[in-house]
Amino acid sequence: MLDILVDLVEHYEDRHFPIPEAEPVEIIRAHMTETGRTQADLGRLLGSAPRASEIMNRRRALTVDMIHKLHMAWGIPSECLIRPYHLAAA
Repeated sequence: MLDILVDLVEHYEDRHFPIPEAEPVEIIRAHMTETGRTQADLGRLLGSAPRASEIMNRRRALTVDMIHKLHMAWGIPSECLIRPYHLAAA
């Protein structure tokens, strides 16, 4: 009986209060906040501070290599980072 009620509540919440999926940049930002990492740490991981800045300001998209590094070094699930997202207008 309880399982049925839980399923009904979940269905209701999914339908009436959907939670939008976070974009990769927001996932990276949240992970950095939670783990105390900085943009300088991201720059060291990705190879340069300017590249990290471009990623975080949405001027450059993540590459497969960057996604792999973030997954392996920081443990961010790669499936969260491969979603398409909008870049800032040039």
